Amino acid sequence: MKTTFDTIVIGLGGLGAAALYWLSRELGADLLGIEQFEIGHTQGSSQDHSRIIRLAQHQDIYTDLARPAYAAWYEVEAESDVKLVHITGGLVIEEFGVRDTSRVGTRDLNGYRNAMTRRGIPFEALSAAEVNRRWPQFALKDNQAAVYQPDSGFVDAGKGVLTHLALARARGATLLDRTPVRAVAPRGQGSVDVETAQGVFHARAVVMATGIWTNRMLARAGVQLPLYGTQEQVTYFATPHLKECSPRHFPVWMFHGAHSFYGFPVYGELATKMG
Repeated sequence: MKTTFDTIVIGLGGLGAAALYWLSRELGADLLGIEQFEIGHTQGSSQDHSRIIRLAQHQDIYTDLARPAYAAWYEVEAESDVKLVHITGGLVIEEFGVRDTSRVGTRDLNGYRNAMTRRGIPFEALSAAEVNRRWPQFALKDNQAAVYQPDSGFVDAGKGVLTHLALARARGATLLDRTPVRAVAPRGQGSVDVETAQGVFHARAVVMATGIWTNRMLARAGVQLPLYGTQEQVTYFATPHLKECSPRHFPVWMFHGAHSFYGFPVYGELATKMG
């Protein structure tokens, strides 16, 4: 196989797979994607069935990113004819009187309402009783309230990775999995060497979507970034109420209280999911 490409993308999880796809629309066969594990592995941040997508944000910078994100996913769906985005509506719930308000910043219902109002995003402000009436799956207390945004939902994360990669391959990109990268070394004059277990590849540019493995690859270049990994634990809760907790009847949700949680309807597993 060829060893010189315009661009090499290292790490083919959620971000890397998306980068590979969008670059393939411009570069075609002059693009290489490298993954140290097998395609679709479960050792990174992009496995599992669902990730929340939402216009309900508490800062303008995220609100401004959200709308193009929806458009990008819908474009991928149109090209692949694969369903990836599932709209359920979404609740942001706050419990009052249990948080240190000096540390909350805009991450409260006022922050969400203000950000959505500034950007013209429709929402409803709901009391605990209104939430409980509309969705009896919830049991909010009197010191809790919520905002509801109808465009919220989730993206099928694992399927999204595989769809991006399949479309990139269809546009000519080369994919190498089970190929650990040992080092990334700039050579000057617009040239970067990528040393792997299968040999050295060369490119004008390299995109690294490599998470906690980044610094190991950059060590030879004398670059170390302030990165650290955390474990995000999610739990599935089995329920006999499958219809009531299905995506048609149960919204994605976020809870801000003494502790923060988020959750999903039944999808992928016969259970609701909370993290």
